Formats: sequence, structure tokens, C-alpha cells
Amino acid sequence: DNDWNECIGYLPNANNGDLRDLWRNDFANANSPFHQFDNPFPDSSTGPIIERHVTNPEIFYFVHNKVAFFGINRVVGQSYVNSVADPDPNTEWIKGKLALQGCDLQSIIILSHRSPKSEVYDAIDTYDDNCGRSSTAGDGIPILTITGNTHPASYCMTRVANNMF
Repeated sequence: DNDWNECIGYLPNANNGDLRDLWRNDFANANSPFHQFDNPFPDSSTGPIIERHVTNPEIFYFVHNKVAFFGINRVVGQSYVNSVADPDPNTEWIKGKLALQGCDLQSIIILSHRSPKSEVYDAIDTYDDNCGRSSTAGDGIPILTITGNTHPASYCMTRVANNMF
């Protein structure tokens, strides 16, 4: 796996440190090419504006064509967000953004290294309830969760000489 909490020197009980600062500077800093979309989306003259969590900028949100995209911070193992932060920043972020959105969303996509806590889905259920829908009745908003940690317990990759894998 490639979680930042597996790096030597990572501080799992702190929301700062050299490794987090390095990642946040390279990927979430306002000067980073990954901070916002540089190119327009096919049906638009611009890309959507990415909103980032103030203290955890790796947590992000944007809407495109009535689809909400949430990038959350959920790694395997002990980390500040998984083990220490109370309340959970991912859940609070999603609750807050959905509360501002209104009921016109048609779908939600969650991007995460591992599956979100159940509280994230509870927050979406509350959004559905507030919009007069019910996930238990089958008319809740569709949710696609994409995780990067799902893989077989053991697998092999064969080496290709020109790119090492």
C-alpha cells in the first residue's frame, strides 16, 4: 500500500509534521498544479472549483453536472483523522457541504483510500431525508465509492524492463 501513515517519521497522533507538510505542499498548496483543475471540462469553459478543508486540505469537494465529488482522508491503520480527530473531519466536511447544496444533486462520488466510516453514509442518509428521499425505500441518492486499497491479499506484478513493473 502507499498510505502516508506508513512512512518512517509519520506522527499518527498529530495533524502536522514533515511528511504531512510535504504532501500538502506538493498536492494541496495553492501553487500546486493539483490544487485546482487547469483545463476546462468538456461541457464547460472552466473546470469546477475545488473546495479544500482548511486544516486537512487533502479533503476536498466539488460539484460537476449535479454530481458531488468528495475526496476524503481515510487510510488503513492509525492516523490522526482515523484515530484521534473528534468529530471525524470527513463526516463533518460532507455534512457541511451537503447542507449548503440544496436538493438538486443527482449523485455522489466518494474518493478514498479505504471505505468511509459508517457515519459518512449516515450523513448522506440525513441529506436524503431532508430532501424527501429515503435510501431504505430505494429512492436515495446514488452513491459511488471508489477506494484505492481494495486488492487481493497477495498478488504478483511482473517486471517490464523499461518501466520496472
